Amino acid sequence: MSAVNAKPTFNGSLRGFHELWIAETRRFIEPAMVPGADFWTRWAAVRYLADDFRERYWIERRLVDRLELSLPTSVAAGLAAEGEQVYGLRLELDRVGRRRGTAEAFAAAAEALLERLGLWLAEIERVALLR
Repeated sequence: MSAVNAKPTFNGSLRGFHELWIAETRRFIEPAMVPGADFWTRWAAVRYLADDFRERYWIERRLVDRLELSLPTSVAAGLAAEGEQVYGLRLELDRVGRRRGTAEAFAAAAEALLERLGLWLAEIERVALLR
């Protein structure tokens, strides 16, 4: 494989991993977003966020840390800030999801997390091509 083809292949693989992560996250979170979702449904989502999601997040952050070394400062700072937003929303969902009577608040925070996660991952894919 030539160096010219390396970036699109890397980005294609990265996109595939990101699509899988988003799909997995939706699979755990969306059932807890429906009106009337019970505490145990939200609890399953919280456990996913506290374990598997958090592990994937830190893997992604290590990738971002490596990418930042070859990016303009403003781009690197924006990417880091987007990642912090995703992490903050994860923490919010964890906090809200552990309490009873929070279905509506959980759904709103979950929707925000899914949106921010998708945007952050798309930005990672974009800047990976800049290197």
